[in-house]
Amino acid sequence: MCMIAGYIGSTEAAPHLIEMIRLQEFIFGGFYSGIGTFKDGVLHRRRSVGAISSFVREHAVSELPRSIGIAHSRTNDGGGIEWAQPRFDASEELACVGVGIGGIFSSSSQTDRILALADSLLKEGVTFRTRVAGNKKNGLKLPNGDVVHGGDVFLHGVARLYRQGHSIVNSIRTIKLPSESVSLFLSSKEPDKLFVANHNSRLLVVKTDSGTRLVSSLLAITERPDWIVEIPSNTFAVVTGDSVNLEVLWENEDRFDFTTSSTFSSKVLEYIKQNPGATWWETVTNAIAPTLPQDKANMSFALGLSILENLVRETTLRYEIKDVAGVEGQFPVPQMILFCN
Repeated sequence: MCMIAGYIGSTEAAPHLIEMIRLQEFIFGGFYSGIGTFKDGVLHRRRSVGAISSFVREHAVSELPRSIGIAHSRTNDGGGIEWAQPRFDASEELACVGVGIGGIFSSSSQTDRILALADSLLKEGVTFRTRVAGNKKNGLKLPNGDVVHGGDVFLHGVARLYRQGHSIVNSIRTIKLPSESVSLFLSSKEPDKLFVANHNSRLLVVKTDSGTRLVSSLLAITERPDWIVEIPSNTFAVVTGDSVNLEVLWENEDRFDFTTSSTFSSKVLEYIKQNPGATWWETVTNAIAPTLPQDKANMSFALGLSILENLVRETTLRYEIKDVAGVEGQFPVPQMILFCN
């Protein structure tokens, strides 16, 4: 799983993005970090293996100009720097960060479609930057045995149609593949907007005095919000500095309500009482996912974020941060552990 952020405002985006990632990476991330901005049609992207603290040691804020951008922090699923995000398309006109792949390619027909898309892109000469030889956790296996990230294929497929004049949402619908659980796009063609395709996860748009922010968790917000919009599942959103426009993404797909979390809160508290110091990953896996229908279990992490925020705000739950070993044992990575008050 991963945590993502976006920013549109009147000041440079990078410092805001760094702070938002720092305040939420310990939930489901910290092992890889990345930020992307566009200025004058040029993509500025920097990534690091490690937490955002590693990122700021390696990269200067001045390397990421402009007042709109996207950011990403992910868990340790392996892979080198090319498996860090943001991703970008072959023309470097479209950048994307995404959360999760759980449940996306759950049927053979979906797998067949994305493999067919990958094959057509390869025949056109597209280079998948996540491509590695051999097995890889959460990877999409090509016919020759190499592995790529499904989100890499998805982005190139969307970008190909986008270059042909389709909108981003129509490009997604045309390739007939669900996105990652939630994907956040930044385009050089429409440089004052952020685009969200939410399949079955969670993203919030929060307006504050310093700008409009997009976050996976409200724990990343320290300013008093003017307003908050939670983007529903199965929704496409266009976000500007002062507006959020929503439309249904897939007509034949239900929406899942992530806001009705009270039913699950008692199960979370019971689990943490019995397992003090548990990580949020352990808590969600053992206390929330088993209570959902099988076809909804992969949505438990998005639902869990809402529960976590409510319990922390109510001071029923508290968290501490501990450092764990990062990728290949190096880079201390902050991770959340939980206790009942």
